[in-house]
Amino acid sequence: MTNEELWQAVLGEMELSISKASFTTWFKSTSIFGITENLLVVSVPNIFAKEWLEKKYKTQIIDAVQQYRREINTLSCRIGNSDPSDLNGIKKQKSDHNANVVADIKRINNSQRSFSKQQPQRNTYKSNLNSRYSFDSFVVGGNNELAYAACRSIAEAPGKNYNPLFIYGGVGLGKTHLLQSTGNYAGKLNPNIKIRYVSMERFTNELVDAIQKSRAKEFKNNYIDLDILILDDVQFLAGKEKTQEEFFHIFESLYQLGKQIILSSDRAPKSIPTIEDRLRSRFEGGMMADVNKPDLETRIAIINKKLSEKNFSIPENVVEYLATNIYHNVRELEGALNKIVVTFQLRNTTPTIEDVTEMTKDVISINRQKDLTVSKIIKSVGDFYDVKPEEIVGKARQKKVVKPRQIVIYFLRQELNLSFPEIGKSLGGRDHSTAIYGYEKVTKELENNLLMKDQLKFIKEKFIEY
Repeated sequence: MTNEELWQAVLGEMELSISKASFTTWFKSTSIFGITENLLVVSVPNIFAKEWLEKKYKTQIIDAVQQYRREINTLSCRIGNSDPSDLNGIKKQKSDHNANVVADIKRINNSQRSFSKQQPQRNTYKSNLNSRYSFDSFVVGGNNELAYAACRSIAEAPGKNYNPLFIYGGVGLGKTHLLQSTGNYAGKLNPNIKIRYVSMERFTNELVDAIQKSRAKEFKNNYIDLDILILDDVQFLAGKEKTQEEFFHIFESLYQLGKQIILSSDRAPKSIPTIEDRLRSRFEGGMMADVNKPDLETRIAIINKKLSEKNFSIPENVVEYLATNIYHNVRELEGALNKIVVTFQLRNTTPTIEDVTEMTKDVISINRQKDLTVSKIIKSVGDFYDVKPEEIVGKARQKKVVKPRQIVIYFLRQELNLSFPEIGKSLGGRDHSTAIYGYEKVTKELENNLLMKDQLKFIKEKFIEY
């Protein structure tokens, strides 16, 4: 087996075990630089990929390699394709690199502590940033570490790494916190930098106002003058042709000038309907990082972090109860926690598990899930594909209706465990064989269609909002 064949096999293993966004970001443009004794040396495109592979994916890479070369038990990465004769010096460089990584971490921590001592010049540029958002108050877990690492890198060197950065994930998972933290951190490092955070809805309203007042050119120039543009909720570009046109020109101008662009959306670019292909291509041309629901450990860490900030404590079993039962998004978790803290601070007592169970019964996600109905599923799917519920349950057989109908069938089977005759009856009295066909078709397509997996994941997250 050649080195190239070995690395392709390793990449295949890694692609199955990590998210598509992580795989594309960290393993794109990598190859085996060389192998000596028990050491595998991987060529990577930049320092960030080098550190990430060595610290985050080292064990997984070695496990995959050992399926073919059992003697390899050490990994090192180097940037670019240097002279293979340098291979003998890599072990020493690896040791030096580890020391440098430790030094970098200390430097970052020291720089964060020094912010409180600095007296930066006042930046009068209207940034729309909220100072309460910071990296210090953001809890990093497996669900968001890629996005967090990219934002930290960008804040330290805008326009140099990952431009544009496109962060996507469901509602209430911390995307806005990350975006605003990036702007605030960059502003502290460079008080004179021009940063603007804006939602897509506000951007559109500003554009409409500028057009009505014949100030469209001034509007565009104000954005082109930025060093960092942070745009939240990009999914609302869908269907707004004039806004898409103006934003494309602003995007191109900023990108060509080497200015940083950071975008967020509740879904991946490919899943945003009715946006121009040229914009979709630009969004996918930089780095994409997904933010998922936090796992149990991260939810516990979030609760403890917030309690520490509020200088309030609650019993450990109460923390675990909240973390176990409120899991759909961070915003919902924080809302329940705030209610508990305020209530029991006023009472000057410590909440019991019985108190908290009663107080949060209306927000516990598992209870909401039990309330899932056929109509909620139909509405969620219909809203995503822009198809009316009556079309889904009706007799229409157009392509735009058939696919959403089959996805409804899939969810009715998976989420409500309805029998196929029951599903057919729920969808306008269809025969059970139609329900079976629709379910099997979606199930088979999900085996290889990553885009459909993302779409169904997004739709499922929307169930609790109806």
